[in-house]
Amino acid sequence: MWMPSLSKVGIPSVAVFRRTEPRNEVDPSFTCPDSARLLSGLSILHLGFTRHDGVVLTETIRRLGARQVAYAEQVSPVCVERPEGLRYDGIIVNLDRFGDIDLGVERLMRFRRARPSCFVIIATADVAMDDFGHHRRAICDSTLRLPFTASRLEHALESTLANHRSKPVAI
Repeated sequence: MWMPSLSKVGIPSVAVFRRTEPRNEVDPSFTCPDSARLLSGLSILHLGFTRHDGVVLTETIRRLGARQVAYAEQVSPVCVERPEGLRYDGIIVNLDRFGDIDLGVERLMRFRRARPSCFVIIATADVAMDDFGHHRRAICDSTLRLPFTASRLEHALESTLANHRSKPVAI
């Protein structure tokens, strides 16, 4: 049977954002009944994660009550370049996926100045441990060390929301 090659079919390029649905499987090792509504009503975007990490992110964020979760495998979609067009309450960015870390930090600083109402979590393998303090406020509300677990992600989200609500970003 003849099948056309994929290059001739005209499959569109990868979408910038993908809405994700939670899988039917539930991770029995991680339940969070007390914080099930931590992200209630919020829209979250995660950028630059592998498929596996993206699934963990999406499932955890949905379990915490987010109304919408979207993702992009790239870290340079339109929202980071032109943050005024972003309609999400928070973003989680894999800083290691930027070709140049300095470029990533510069873009996130510009993003923070343009969208101070949006919380930001950066994930990177280049830190010794998770950091939920205030000394990186110009870039993010929290730093999550890669690889992460669902429970550490939940803790990062709790800390991020507390940091973001308690201390506005200085412009």
